[in-house]
Amino acid sequence: AEALGKIGKPAVEPLIKVLEDENNKDRAVAAEALGKIGDARAVEPLIQALEKSDVFWVTDEGLNHEIIFALGELGDKKAIDTLCSKMEIDEGYYDWQSCLLDAVGKIGDPGAAGFLVDALCGYYDDEKIIGLWAGDALSALKNIGEPAVDAVTTVLYGCGGETFSNRDSWEVLNETIGWLRE
Repeated sequence: AEALGKIGKPAVEPLIKVLEDENNKDRAVAAEALGKIGDARAVEPLIQALEKSDVFWVTDEGLNHEIIFALGELGDKKAIDTLCSKMEIDEGYYDWQSCLLDAVGKIGDPGAAGFLVDALCGYYDDEKIIGLWAGDALSALKNIGEPAVDAVTTVLYGCGGETFSNRDSWEVLNETIGWLRE
């Protein structure tokens, strides 16, 4: 898969086939290569590969991380629903969730602003983990820009008091609203 990735666009179809392989390491390398190549033909197969992954166990974490990263690099809004559905709580598996928020931000879909505000507030699977991914969510919202202002403003009046417990956090949020309007 790694050698195919160096070939570029002619290797997209063979790399897509590798996504169906049994070997997670090969699949991860193929996903990484597809993200770097940047061909839109890879979007649907990557979405399907991510949807097949019900649980983000340690053995799949590298694979899922690469699929999520590739979807962010490809920047197709078709991936948003699947990415947002994978923001699950699993004790100890926070690296891929940070990658997921980054991918949603790279795609920059204004329709994901509500999801990102929930992440900013710390809501995941009806649980609340205050501030765990707030920085990642703020960065993703910044990538969306002006269309995210209304969603971010709800944080100030909604969950803001619980999420932002100190003055510095409020200043960061206000700065973010300024960034969104630039």
